[in-house]
Amino acid sequence: MAKTTPAKKTKPATKSGNKAATKAKPTPRAKAKAADNVPEPAAKLPEIVLTLTHDQIAERAYGVWEAHHKAPGRDCDNWYEAEDQLREEQLVG
Repeated sequence: MAKTTPAKKTKPATKSGNKAATKAKPTPRAKAKAADNVPEPAAKLPEIVLTLTHDQIAERAYGVWEAHHKAPGRDCDNWYEAEDQLREEQLVG
């Protein structure tokens, strides 16, 4: 019967032994140069604040529920649809 030899174990690459695997850290000068290439942010748009009360949404959701022939199990869908409708009205109007 033939003898088998065990496979050779290799050592993992060390920092000094495998320089190609390690990445050089960017120098402060390289970081500053990269920062110079960043485009300026666009002009800030005015912030739009929409305020919807619970009662406004509930009243509209009730109307949505009635428009859907009082279909059961659509509470969340009706609520979200009511919010969307009210937001759109506030943005347009």
